[in-house]
Amino acid sequence: MTDKDWVARHERSLGVFLNGRGIPGHDERGQPLSDDSFLLVFNAHPREVKWTLPKQYGGPWRLIFDTDRLQPEPETRAVSDVVRTAGRSVLVLQRF
Repeated sequence: MTDKDWVARHERSLGVFLNGRGIPGHDERGQPLSDDSFLLVFNAHPREVKWTLPKQYGGPWRLIFDTDRLQPEPETRAVSDVVRTAGRSVLVLQRF
């Protein structure tokens, strides 16, 4: 993102990729550190926002958590390349 993007008044959504394969360093046995990768999708806008999941971050993705639902996800489920966030909600997706 550019400085201009951070101050744009009309932009109210943000995606954050946490790359479990990009952890620097090694464990006590000298093996590279790695973990699961997540995509956090924040929508502060009052309206629904459609997201196209970035192919460069891999996939497929599964839904772990959606703040728009009144109940937690009973089981994780695969999602397509396009997801929607309800107004003022957060999605947590995990790469598998």
